[in-house]
This record gives sequence, C-alpha cells and structure tokens, in this order.
Amino acid sequence: LRPGKNTVWAGEVFPLIYSLDVAKRMLSNFGGIEWESAPLIGEDWTKPEVAESTRNGETRYNIAFRTRAYAQTPGTVQPQPVRQLLNLALGTVGFGLFQQQRIEQVAVETDRPDIKVQPLPKPAPKSFGGAVGQFKLNSKVVPQSAAVGEPITWTLELSGTGNWPDISGLPARAVSQDFQVIQPQAKRSTEEGKLFDGTLSEDVVLVPTKPGTYSLGAVEFSYFDPKAGSYQTVRIPAASVTVTAAPTTPRFNVMPDESAANPP
Repeated sequence: LRPGKNTVWAGEVFPLIYSLDVAKRMLSNFGGIEWESAPLIGEDWTKPEVAESTRNGETRYNIAFRTRAYAQTPGTVQPQPVRQLLNLALGTVGFGLFQQQRIEQVAVETDRPDIKVQPLPKPAPKSFGGAVGQFKLNSKVVPQSAAVGEPITWTLELSGTGNWPDISGLPARAVSQDFQVIQPQAKRSTEEGKLFDGTLSEDVVLVPTKPGTYSLGAVEFSYFDPKAGSYQTVRIPAASVTVTAAPTTPRFNVMPDESAANPP
C-alpha cells in the first residue's frame, strides 16, 4: 500500500495505490478488495489496472488498484491494511491424463505506511469554513430588473475538488428586508463512487415588496489550497438589482352593445 505522498495537510485529498506483483503462471484469479477506510475518509477503489513485465525471464502481472482519501485531524496516521484473496496455481495433482492444476486460495495483506498529517496554518481567514482543495465560486442573479412582486433568483454555485464530506454549505448572503426570501435546500452533486469532486448550488428566490435600487451583498468563500500551501479567498462583488413599481391593472369601460340589446 503506497500513498501518493507521505506528508499531507489535514483535509488534503491524496492518492492511495495498492499494487500486487505476481508471476503470470501462478495467478488463476483474485477476489475483491477488503479495506476499512478509517481513520481516513476514502473513496471506492478503482477497477484493477493490469500490466505485464518480465523479470529474470519470467512474465509477471503488475496489478494496481487506486483510491483517494484524506485525514481530518493532524498527527501520524496509518491506513488500515488492504486484504485480498488470490487463487494461485501451485503445481499439479494426479498423473497422466488425470493431471490438473492444484489451485490454492491465499489471503494477502498489505503493510500500513505512516502518513504525517500537518495542521492547517493559523490564523485562518474569517470566511474559512474548513474547505481544503481547489474550488471555484460563481454567482448569478436573474433578472437584474423586476417589478414589485416578481421573483428574482440569486444562484451561488461552488465546484471543485477537495474534502467535500466536511463542507456543510455555502456562504451566508445578505439582502434587504424589503425582500421576501424563499430559500430551498442546496443541491449537492458528485459522480458515482467519487466523494471529492463535486458541486454545491443554492437558488435563493427574492420577492421584492418595494420599488428601488438594491444591493445584494458581496460574498466571500475561503479555502486552503494544499498545492499552494496557503489560504485562498474568492470574493463575489455586490450585485445591484432594480425594482420598479408593480404594474397597475388597466381599467376597461365596457359599453353595452345596442344592437344586441335591441334586436330587429
């Protein structure tokens, strides 16, 4: 079992590789991987990647399985060992026409490498909520001009790669009390089998109650970038929306149809 790096930051997603080297003539087949991710938070293992090599004139299989994981707290951690059952061809049994391969099931278990987990530097920005990785924050307001009573949708979307299981939500937003606020639950999406590549979006519906020009407050989101070794802050500037008075209901004067009232 081999980590992509032996020193990481708390919350930093890093690769783990489990590799198996066995003579081609011996390997019949193999079972699935057994692995308890704790004390790490880890994804599912990938399908095996099989390559062949030659050593001392003998063909060998090099089989690799990959996953990603991170540690939440600083210190030295040891991943749990990976366990797997192999069916190995160990000679033959019987004689003559009745000879057949002798297949024996063997349990293998990996080592437990040390991984040093560094604490995040202090002080952290006020807008830091624990996100570690690389992220983007986008904001969209539609429409930017509306009448009283007409809904305005303010969408925030956070996307990127990082410790998504520890990211609880999007930054808070500030709006005038002249808006009625409808805030549905945020939508989180990740690819199947992946924990660390995702998107979190939230649509806040604002219904203006008074005309005027309003500012939707600036939004800040801070995260720790392990590649840079420093905190990064994304700032969405304040947006302006214009609210006009509600349209008045037109009045229609309905005149009686004299021809209908006085038929010939």
